[in-house]
Amino acid sequence: MRLLGVLLSIIMLIVGVLAMLFFLPKERQPLIQSQFVIDPEVFFVWDETKKLYKIEPVGLETLHQEPFTIYFPSQYQVQAEEVAQALAQIWQVVRHRLGLDLGAFSVVLVLLREDMGGVFIESWPDKPVPLFLVSSMKWTRMSEAPQPTRLTVYAVFPHEAAHFALMWEGHWLEEGIAEYIGFRVVQELAPDLCATCREGRQKYIREILSQSTYDLTREPPQEFVVHDGVRLKVSSPEEGAGYGVSLAFWLQVAQNHGEEVIRQFLEQTRRLSQPTEHELARILSELTGEDIWSKLQQMNLQEALQTLEQAPCEEGQLTAP
Repeated sequence: MRLLGVLLSIIMLIVGVLAMLFFLPKERQPLIQSQFVIDPEVFFVWDETKKLYKIEPVGLETLHQEPFTIYFPSQYQVQAEEVAQALAQIWQVVRHRLGLDLGAFSVVLVLLREDMGGVFIESWPDKPVPLFLVSSMKWTRMSEAPQPTRLTVYAVFPHEAAHFALMWEGHWLEEGIAEYIGFRVVQELAPDLCATCREGRQKYIREILSQSTYDLTREPPQEFVVHDGVRLKVSSPEEGAGYGVSLAFWLQVAQNHGEEVIRQFLEQTRRLSQPTEHELARILSELTGEDIWSKLQQMNLQEALQTLEQAPCEEGQLTAP
């Protein structure tokens, strides 16, 4: 009986320890134990030394102006209306110039805090997934908003909306079109931001100039880090350069053949369901008379830099010479 009592005591002790291990707060897990790591659908980090904040659109006020939905704290009604108005102008520019409907889009207004190093939204059931606009909110007109706020609205939002609208399999072709759309919007609606957009893309290309050429048919390397328990994707220098090179590719198409070719290209791709990269290259080759696949594989980095430098920063259609 005494032995049985000892065994029962040992079993109870083990059960107690296991229960404590299960219910006590766990340490943040490394990347390889991914079951404890969050994969947010959208995120943004600007200071890795500060906290990431999880944004919950639930419970916020909602401004719905088809096809836009703006989530906002009640005190930011004016800013929400300004964002909706700016988006309407952006969508109109893209539809007029390229015949592309960017579709429904959602935005969450987030007040910038001093201790905030970034924000993220976990998987959100409504579509489209909302993106956020982080700002001091000390502005009442979009024209008066800080430069990072305006860059987000006029460059980042149409870029991301283009991804929702296109859904191609060709990574850099789609990224390039998204970059081109954002750049054209900036040229037309916020030309004072144009030089900043160009310089940001040129910077990464200069970092890899020793390669001389860039292959836009290859997927970029994927790198991840864990910050505040959130698994975040980070860009390598090669991937950062790819955005500028892919933008230069589409700028060259517009300069050499006219922007109408891009409009025709987008019209033809809408007839296909998730076209492959080879299908996209074939369509563009037929429209331009160029060997697009070969061009994508060997984009000259010096020429890409020159193309970005010569891209105009004022209104006006890019035309063929």
